[in-house]
Amino acid sequence: MNRAPPPQDTKRKKLSLKRQSSIRPPRIFIYFDAVARYGSMRKAADTLRIASSALNRQILLLEEEVGVILLERLPRGVRLTAAGELFANYVRDAISGLETVGEQIESLRGLIRGRVRLATVESAAGDFLPRVIAQFQKLHPGVEFTLTVGAPDSLAAELLNDAADLLITHNAVTHRDITIVARAPQSFCVLVAQDHPLASRKRLRLRDCAGYPIALADRSLAGRALIENTLATASVQLQPALISNSVAAMKAYAQLGQAICFQFAIGCKDASSTNMAAIPLIDDALKSAELMLAVRRERVLPIAAAAFLETLRGAMAELAMN
Repeated sequence: MNRAPPPQDTKRKKLSLKRQSSIRPPRIFIYFDAVARYGSMRKAADTLRIASSALNRQILLLEEEVGVILLERLPRGVRLTAAGELFANYVRDAISGLETVGEQIESLRGLIRGRVRLATVESAAGDFLPRVIAQFQKLHPGVEFTLTVGAPDSLAAELLNDAADLLITHNAVTHRDITIVARAPQSFCVLVAQDHPLASRKRLRLRDCAGYPIALADRSLAGRALIENTLATASVQLQPALISNSVAAMKAYAQLGQAICFQFAIGCKDASSTNMAAIPLIDDALKSAELMLAVRRERVLPIAAAAFLETLRGAMAELAMN
């Protein structure tokens, strides 16, 4: 233990001290490791650029804390005791482990890899989110995504228990632990087959839909509340022929049965490709419709999720301008 390390080891050690990972080991670990490696308090102090007396005090405090002598002081240098050997092995493993974690974090910081978990309403899952994800992965191909589609209440629960990193919803979020970080106005539309009597209209009111078969969302979906709020102040009532929590089922029913269904504009991007027409509704109560991006309050997001959050903010800002 008294033998000084070979010159190349000394050089490598100095380089490693300059090239610390993003997670620094406890200072006393660095001090003890240097003393153990050099077998000399003075040489270790020179490398660490501190006074040898100060380094010795730190080692004495460490020995007092662990309750055992770790270093045997010799006329020329120091030697590890049996307990010191055990402690030195632990310190080296700990430093190595932190260096590995630091390298992994640096990889994530560069988004070499990572995972983003999204909880979203169905309207955003058809075109908007897949498009934004694909654009993001062109720059960061190692980042994978999990996309969970569901009703707003269940999605909010996913966010609150950290099963999801980000929430995309149309529902007004009132939970104190959920923070809205971006909003985009969303028109609410009537969706019909292209040969439907209403397909040529440029705009509609809910009362214009009376008399046609209607596919209506159940109360778990945000669109149902918007319609009910509008009907509460209107003289007309709608009698649904189909009630469902599936946007896809309501679209298919409207297309095949010459019926009407309702959808947010973001979910109507593929309307023409499926031989359907989307007509905006202009009732006052429907003008407050929005798409919202939310996170759990005070949560520190994983690096990949935080990066995608900023990308999604930009996409929603573009959505708001269109």
